[in-house]
Amino acid sequence: MAANFTLDSNPDSYFSLDDILASQEKVPCTFNTQVSNMGYMDQSTTDTNIVSGTKLELPFWLAKSLDRGSRSIINIDTPKNYKEVYRQIFTADPNVVDLHKLGPYFYLFGGKLISLHLPDNDDIASVLLKSGDLLLMVYRQVEVQGLFDDMVFFVFM
Repeated sequence: MAANFTLDSNPDSYFSLDDILASQEKVPCTFNTQVSNMGYMDQSTTDTNIVSGTKLELPFWLAKSLDRGSRSIINIDTPKNYKEVYRQIFTADPNVVDLHKLGPYFYLFGGKLISLHLPDNDDIASVLLKSGDLLLMVYRQVEVQGLFDDMVFFVFM
């Protein structure tokens, strides 16, 4: 592997079905500004506009394109499966967590989240690496494949 490899830097990912499916994962977002004629995205209102302060879950690919530095119209929050509570569980004993219930692309999507520059990126990256290492160790000892997503094998094997 190259020294500058990241989970989001696979050059073949444009045509990768796994990458496309991982990009569909939802992320919680809060709109910073009013967005005209897009109210249909918020099913809880009949307003034609999205007003400032509206909270929605958007697909990762859309949220990433709307989160553009100083011109960002949304703030992206950390998804539930990557918050502190889950990170503590993974750090303590990652083999008790069924990753397929959290999403079949847990590691691939986690790598994509890191590209968003969330406040807890370092913690997310650390947990992904530590839990991946521990899961790989368990896998080699017990050979239990049901607990893994495809990205574990891509990164750690």
